[in-house]
Amino acid sequence: MVKHGMIMIIYIVNKMFILQVVFVLEDLLLIIKNSHLLSIVHKIKSESRKEM
Repeated sequence: MVKHGMIMIIYIVNKMFILQVVFVLEDLLLIIKNSHLLSIVHKIKSESRKEM
């Protein structure tokens, strides 16, 4: 049971970390103004929001 809890915590931390990376990438892309990549990032972000 404790092990399962640890796995859940690691999973959630990984999720949050990935979202942080996505947000940073999005900021960089906004600076670069690469609209094609930006739409892909938005797609990924909405997918991970649905999962949470």
